[in-house]
Parts: sequence; C-alpha cells; structure tokens
Amino acid sequence: MIRAALAIAIASGFVGLVAAAPARAGPCSGALGLSSESIYRGISQSEGRPSAFGDLHCALGQDWMVGLGANAIRAPSGRSDTQLTAYLDRRWRLDEDWSAKLGLIHYEPMRAGNRAGFQYDELNAALGWRGRWLLAFAWSPRVGNAYIGDPAGYNGWMRIETTWRQPLGAGFSMDLGLGHAHPSGTPPHDYRYANLALNAAIGDVYLSINRIWTGPLRFRYEALDPPFEFTFPARQRWVGSVAWVF
Repeated sequence: MIRAALAIAIASGFVGLVAAAPARAGPCSGALGLSSESIYRGISQSEGRPSAFGDLHCALGQDWMVGLGANAIRAPSGRSDTQLTAYLDRRWRLDEDWSAKLGLIHYEPMRAGNRAGFQYDELNAALGWRGRWLLAFAWSPRVGNAYIGDPAGYNGWMRIETTWRQPLGAGFSMDLGLGHAHPSGTPPHDYRYANLALNAAIGDVYLSINRIWTGPLRFRYEALDPPFEFTFPARQRWVGSVAWVF
C-alpha cells in the first residue's frame, strides 16, 4: 500500500486506488495522481471539482514509516487550496496473516483562511488480515466546522471504518468499505459512509472507479434561540482516479 495512513480513509475517491499498489523494494516510494473529486470519509474536499494528489513516504528501518502528502481542496466558501498531510506510522507484523499499526497525522492547508475544517491532528490505529481485511479507528480531538469558520464549531471526531479487498485476477480487485463518524458534540451529528471500488493495475499505473455513498449530514445549533437545525440529504457519487506509482 502506498501510504499506510490512507488505510483509514476508505471512502476517499483515491484510497482504493492507492491501496491497490504493491510495496516498493526501496526505502522510499510515492504516487502522483488525479481524481475526478476528492471525497474523504464521505465528505467532498473539492466541492465536486477534480483534485490532484501526491504522496512520498520512506521506511525507517523495519517498523517505522514517515511521509508527506498533498491534495488539491476547495473550501465551502469557494477558496481553492492545497492541503498538506504529514504522518508517522509504527507498524507491527503479528504473524504471517495479521498486522497492525499506530499512526499520527497532521493536516495543514496552505492558506490560513481555510484552517477551519482542514487543519487538525489525528491519532489512528488499524488491524489488518492478509492485506485484504482492515479495521481502523481514528480520533481527532479538535476539528473546525468549515461551514462556520474559525473559531466556532470545534469538535472531536471518532471514526470507525472497515474495508474488504477481493482480488479478481489479472491486476483487478474490488474494495467494499463502511465507515461511521461520531462527533464529541453538536452542531454536527453522527453520519455513515460507504465505498464500492473497482481497481486495475497496469504496470506502475493504477486506475480506480468508485461508487461512494454518504448518509444524511445533520447540524443542530443549540446556542441559537430558537435552536436552528438543517440536514444535507444522503448522496451517491461516482469518482474516478488514476495514479502513477514510483
């Protein structure tokens, strides 16, 4: 898998694509690619627009990995930006079939005006079986609300995700992923998301077609008098991605 930290982002338009790639023999490797839309954990990061992405990571001995990623984003306000991602993973090989990891990630937009919703830290853990089944947990203690702006609307977020990969032969595979997101408080509420992907490997080029479902997104603002509530309806979207792995 190209980036270990991406394993916990099963509903992104390019996660299945990146996860399909084999590990490289050298200490460093990465990927460059383009997605028709950047959808991360069921939420669009590019407001329906194409998004370029890249990743470079290096193994530090047998057990550690450090990396830096970048992807094009677009805030709900309409501001375009690039979000940088720095991550550090500690990995364990439990036996021939099972593996695990703990990771730290920092997300940082390049424009200060986009920090609400795009600047935060995350602690994650994952358990995997034979590179096919994955169970992952992610905790972010303080995430801003991109629809309100800084400093209002901060919450912690816990996300639980699982994904299954089914090899189909001849370089093809399918992914099925499910996720649940739980905030520490309002205005946002719990929501669910899912991803079904068909992946293809052609040499060092990886293609992915995803069908992504996001449940209703409900917000309730208790501080207002009277309280104000609105809901974004459930959505289903097609997302295509291509990446070159090096």
